[in-house]
Amino acid sequence: MTENRQTVLITGAAGFLGTYLAELCAKTGILAVGLDLNPPHQPRLWHDFHRVSCESPDVAELLRKHKFSSVFHLAGGASVPVSVQNPYQDFTNFIPGTANLALKIAKEQPECSLVLFSSAAVYGDPAFLPIDESAPLHPLSAYGAHKALGEALLQHYARLYGLSIRIIRVFSAYGPGLRKQIMWDICQKAFAAVSSSNDGIELFGTGRETRDFIHARDVARAALLVSALPASEPTMIFNVASGVETHIADLAHLIVGKIDPRLEIRFSGTVRLGDPSNWRANISKIVIEGFECSTTINEGVAEVVEWAKDVTWGEQQDRFSDSFSG
Repeated sequence: MTENRQTVLITGAAGFLGTYLAELCAKTGILAVGLDLNPPHQPRLWHDFHRVSCESPDVAELLRKHKFSSVFHLAGGASVPVSVQNPYQDFTNFIPGTANLALKIAKEQPECSLVLFSSAAVYGDPAFLPIDESAPLHPLSAYGAHKALGEALLQHYARLYGLSIRIIRVFSAYGPGLRKQIMWDICQKAFAAVSSSNDGIELFGTGRETRDFIHARDVARAALLVSALPASEPTMIFNVASGVETHIADLAHLIVGKIDPRLEIRFSGTVRLGDPSNWRANISKIVIEGFECSTTINEGVAEVVEWAKDVTWGEQQDRFSDSFSG
């Protein structure tokens, strides 16, 4: 067992949101134990780190070694396009490990809470906005379907094995460090256009699509808040979002305006399979518990653009140095 300090387990620990959650734990004095097949990006954040999957028999030993107040389950696929291309791989990356983790917790530490990082993708195209937690689940992608399946599995396990399950449906999380999805893609296209003297960039869709963006720091804050709530019922479900609807065209102009306002933004009109049209979350349920977003979309986009500039320029410099030295 670890020393007498609050300790949590984070699966998918080397990922984008797992790293932000570990950073918040470090700032608040919580010991973070990580589980991921990949090495951590910031080893200093971790009290202990294990490079195994959630399906491994080692999970039971880990639960015997440490006393956890909460387990945050972030492991599994994290890409809608990849799930569309290979749905079975997305399934195997998430569902078996989720089952093994929950069953091992039920046996070794049934008193700790299990917080599942689910996704707004479970909703698909909602019939009404803002979307509340009672909305029917109608996913448009294998990724969303498997998140919904994981939710259902854990709700049954809560009933069968007495687990305390918390489900957070994360909407469009973003922040420095996320080298995929729309903000990163827009930045890279804008940088490429400036470098090649093109007059504009082209994006998927129409620009009228909307998303509810939330900074990764706020996602981490929401997760810790939910994990500490008294268990009023076996399964508790919360939307984690800003509650603000942002049009993709407005987001694109905000990002491009910080890179080169002269660039024209064009939309292909082609909507990618699995992408919903409009999202805005009803966050009243988690707000009642004391949650409030700390980062606005303007502040967050400015952070992302500056980070993406540093990353892209650094990589270009590295490639130039390698080419020159050769």
